[in-house]
Amino acid sequence: MILTRCAAAILACVLVASTTGAVYGEGSTAGVSNIYDISDAEIEIVKSGLADLLVDPESVRVSDIFAGTETLNEGREIIWVCGRVQGRTPMGGYAPRTHFIGALAHDDTGEQYFQVLKIADQSDEEQIDVLEKCLKVIK
Repeated sequence: MILTRCAAAILACVLVASTTGAVYGEGSTAGVSNIYDISDAEIEIVKSGLADLLVDPESVRVSDIFAGTETLNEGREIIWVCGRVQGRTPMGGYAPRTHFIGALAHDDTGEQYFQVLKIADQSDEEQIDVLEKCLKVIK
């Protein structure tokens, strides 16, 4: 658990530093970020996508959300979304929050949907794996 908190703190520092120019210096293009300001409506789509995977879909809670964009070769834009998710267990209590990564995209009709790529289990290794994936796609 301590390792997970440390990894989350390091991730937060890297994201703040890279978006403020602290990593590469002001005026440098090497630190240009793809950070995306996710809307409340998009967060609801993320919650809906995550809820489908929970024991109690109505209990989904998300926190620590951050997002970044990537343009694919065919010009389609994907919004990578990372954060923490929590839901009720079969016993009725809430499980501990855990990290997730997924993508907001548009289908052929233009409808936006969220595809979950990974939800970490409670192990430090899984938590760090998801955070590292987030760092790779959200710069």
